[in-house]
Amino acid sequence: MTQRLGNDDKKEGRRRIGWTGRTTSFLTILILVVLIRLKGEHITLETLFHDDFMLYHNPPLIPAPMDQPIPPAFIYAMELYTAKEKMRRKITNSTIIMDPEVYEHLTDRIRRIKQTRKPLLIMINSHPCAGKSFFIENNTGYFMGYKLVDFDKLGHGVMRDSSYLKLDTVTNNTVLFGDQHVSALNKQENYDDVIYIYVIPPMTRVMQNMELRQKDPKSKTRFSEYGPVTNRRRISLSYAIKNEVLVEPLFASFQEGLEFCINTYNAATEWHQS
Repeated sequence: MTQRLGNDDKKEGRRRIGWTGRTTSFLTILILVVLIRLKGEHITLETLFHDDFMLYHNPPLIPAPMDQPIPPAFIYAMELYTAKEKMRRKITNSTIIMDPEVYEHLTDRIRRIKQTRKPLLIMINSHPCAGKSFFIENNTGYFMGYKLVDFDKLGHGVMRDSSYLKLDTVTNNTVLFGDQHVSALNKQENYDDVIYIYVIPPMTRVMQNMELRQKDPKSKTRFSEYGPVTNRRRISLSYAIKNEVLVEPLFASFQEGLEFCINTYNAATEWHQS
């Protein structure tokens, strides 16, 4: 049975409709006034909600697992000290732990460079008799599409450090083979958009390189002798390892170090979009 509305109910319904209509009209007018004032002051919605727009167009880089494996430990604590230091203190012959955080930080820096759409510029810090010349020549000056540059072959007047990678002539993915000890002597600071890694081969490999250099009269220099080579190798290790703790990304070969960096860079776009 249908219930009829009384006069009082009808009046109450009309009052509610009237109140809703007036409220809607008031809000519409208020919004129009705000938009007109914003337009007059040249304020756009993007300006008004700047943080939200920036978050949408530039989403934060979310940490993700590393694409490349961490290299195995290969440096012994004994290799970090001179003969006199070994005599003065008790040193265990344990291996230096390859701290995952060091390689996670390296991965994050490479991904951020890829996110800004910049080329990957790599500075490899090594030492004499590590095999850089052989690696460059054996790969005919390019590795995985990256140009390989020996800092010993740079032209006159060019600093033998990572400042080379910031020259206007370097526009594509490039790798500079150098020495942190030389960069330190030049008082060269690191650049945010350059990746720095250390490649210090095991002593067995360095000894093989020294033997090959000694057999070649053209390559025979003071850095084909055991003393100078091992001393410079120890100095290079001192930049990558502090108090027997790894502080810089370290690799046992040039191929291993470059594959880690380049593969991380190449995978960065796919990882960011997923």
